[in-house]
Amino acid sequence: MEGKSYEEISRQLKISENSIGPLLTRAREKLRRAGVVAK
Repeated sequence: MEGKSYEEISRQLKISENSIGPLLTRAREKLRRAGVVAK
């Protein structure tokens, strides 16, 4: 979803725009724990 606005992501995933921030935060944390992305 790189380069997309929260509005665009919410439309694509059919979820609330307010849910995008926490969803992305949790996803980034999981990737960090897996060693996929730097801190």
